[in-house]
Amino acid sequence: MRCVGAELIMITNEQFEESAVPHSWFLVADNLHEQAVNVRQREGLSKLTHYSDGEEQSQIDVSSRASFLLAGFAMENALKGLLVYSNPQWIENGKLNARLKSHSLEQLAVELIGTGLVDLSHILDSLKALEDGLESWARYPCGLNKGDTRPERPMTDALWSEYCNAMSELGGIYKQLLANYWKGSHAFHGKYTIEGDWLGNTE
Repeated sequence: MRCVGAELIMITNEQFEESAVPHSWFLVADNLHEQAVNVRQREGLSKLTHYSDGEEQSQIDVSSRASFLLAGFAMENALKGLLVYSNPQWIENGKLNARLKSHSLEQLAVELIGTGLVDLSHILDSLKALEDGLESWARYPCGLNKGDTRPERPMTDALWSEYCNAMSELGGIYKQLLANYWKGSHAFHGKYTIEGDWLGNTE
């Protein structure tokens, strides 16, 4: 359903499919990844220090939270786009399949590994770390309750490096797959040529 002025317009299954094709997920992932890189480049410019009774208790880079959020959301979109590529039926009849509603990066990666498109088993721990931030401290100042509330974690060089390497690998897969003809369950069909800079790749 789209809102035009004060009028609500129900879109068709075909229009929904076109907005949810693999290329759409790729574009969002690429945009979020670019913003994550921009934020990461500000690392060290500002830090938040917590004092108690005049003594420093902790210190964290101000850019870390935004890096976590943007990187996590970029990865989520990248994974879901490839899952849609392998499962066109997951966007049919005007709705997303329940498996695409998950925000668990680890679960989405395991699903993607099962398609045979890419093996991400070596970074599942890093995806779990990003997922932890997405579901709690990176998005809100606290959880729903004390049991869900966890301390903020820094975006370490090691985690950032693994994230960037994974996105670059996924970007290469997108370029290869989207160059081939892809058909959805409804009316959509097409292929794409990817050039320039995308998901850590340059051409």
